[in-house]
Amino acid sequence: MSILEEIYIQLDKPKKKKEHFYVTDLGSCPRKVIMNFGDYKRKELTNAEKIMFFKANSDHKSMTYLLNKSKKYSVMETELVINDGLPKLWHGRLDVLIYDYKGSCMYPIDWKGTRSLRYQADLPKSAHKLQLRSYIMALRVLSYPVDIGKLTYVDRTGSYEGVEFEIEADDDEVLENMKFYEKCLTVYKGDSDNLLPQLLPPIIPREIKRTKDEFHLVPNWQCGYCHYQPSSCKPNMSKNKIASMVNGELSIRKDYTNYANKLYKMIEPKEYADTPNGFSKFINDVNKEK
Repeated sequence: MSILEEIYIQLDKPKKKKEHFYVTDLGSCPRKVIMNFGDYKRKELTNAEKIMFFKANSDHKSMTYLLNKSKKYSVMETELVINDGLPKLWHGRLDVLIYDYKGSCMYPIDWKGTRSLRYQADLPKSAHKLQLRSYIMALRVLSYPVDIGKLTYVDRTGSYEGVEFEIEADDDEVLENMKFYEKCLTVYKGDSDNLLPQLLPPIIPREIKRTKDEFHLVPNWQCGYCHYQPSSCKPNMSKNKIASMVNGELSIRKDYTNYANKLYKMIEPKEYADTPNGFSKFINDVNKEK
């Protein structure tokens, strides 16, 4: 047996039946999250994917080690289990909790590896903010004096420098989202007394992506990475051009006019038409599509 084969065996952990939510479920596709509680057929990770996830975890530990050598920060906790600070059905583990000597404050850091730092306008992702805010909430329940956290993105390709964002607490947002997933699980399990059927959340719809002057309806990015697709979940994975900017105006294809409101929100009035009446025409067309 080769060295790599032995490593793959060590990384092939037996799957346990899911009994609770994880903080990392927040912001994820509700259908996928609930399917994790069942026995649905799923794709197995390739050996390359197993190595990638292991390496990402190792990278986070290495960055924490380097941070701890700094005289500006002190690492207070690593891999901190915060289950006791979360609602009953939720579990979580924090990457690192540090003390900032300059700011005289303590806050959690959530390391994120990404291959899309060239699209920094899309960061920080709403799901990542939710997850970090849940850590902040749990830490405060556990009597840690924290009010903010930091999301730190590191480019996996080595092509871009990392970026970080300061995220403020928002317990109400976290609890509202947790209750949503809990409700989805209740509906999925069903209620024999009320004869409620077992129902999975719907498949997340496709999203609109803009490339220069063209707009396409594309699969939600989560569907492309989902291990239930296409065996147990069959989302629409096609890509369709639905609109384009033509001579400074938005032209929507006739079969996709129901996306008009979303499309108009994706363009700037100043680019609609570089004419004295351009902005007025933009407003009129938006109102006409409502």
